[in-house]
Amino acid sequence: MELANHFGDYGGEIGSMVYNSGRDLNDLGRYDSCRSTNFSRYISFSTSGLPIGVFLGICGPIECTEEDYNSVWSKLAEFGNDIIKKMDIDVSMLNITLSEDNFHFADS
Repeated sequence: MELANHFGDYGGEIGSMVYNSGRDLNDLGRYDSCRSTNFSRYISFSTSGLPIGVFLGICGPIECTEEDYNSVWSKLAEFGNDIIKKMDIDVSMLNITLSEDNFHFADS
């Protein structure tokens, strides 16, 4: 329990970034804690064109810029489309196909 509650303290820089990032749908993470270090940068992630909004806070390395994150749009679209295909509900009526235009990162 101690390790789970203080993962950022025991995991070094990477552990701190994981701890301060969002880990669930619409989890913005710990903005202030992420920004208080000299090794991490807070980036927000959002989607558009879906029936619901999806937002996530990412505490990543300070060297990574918004442009670095933008380079993964096509992989996110591919991953999201695979998830939609594997869903155990009928999503055909939603007619959703994700593309790079659905994803946005912002350096906060």
